[in-house]
Amino acid sequence: MQATSRPLGGGDWGAFSLVEMAGYDDRAIREFNVYYFAVNPNPVDATSLLALFPIVTDVAAFVGLAVSCDGRRFSAPHAFLPTAYAYENRTTDHPVDGLLRRGNDVFVYVHENVPDLTSYRRNHLNPTDSRVARHTVKADALAAWTADAKRGLAG
Repeated sequence: MQATSRPLGGGDWGAFSLVEMAGYDDRAIREFNVYYFAVNPNPVDATSLLALFPIVTDVAAFVGLAVSCDGRRFSAPHAFLPTAYAYENRTTDHPVDGLLRRGNDVFVYVHENVPDLTSYRRNHLNPTDSRVARHTVKADALAAWTADAKRGLAG
């Protein structure tokens, strides 16, 4: 994965550079597949960002969650939501970009059974099984997880 940035007030975009993820070493880069990040301000910690992403490892497929304080270095992936392995190192479910907080609830939206990326024949699904689902995380639980993940980024 790569990222770029520009000053908040506008201006030119910088050069692309690789994003770092704790625990994502050379073997993981070769064998695992994180194929996009949806990065947003953390709704429970104004000093950090949250990334949601589909990930396939050698033992699991899931929607992952990671935290960053600078948009370049991210915590180790946390298996936020188990999903199914589709084919060609893809997951059946993808996070929708954006998080919504209402009181002590944080809503995370996931596109389940994504068409064209999910093999309907292989997984015995109908196109009508594709939907956007809302998952709820308690803000205090997300805040505790964020604090722990940020400690892992220190140093």
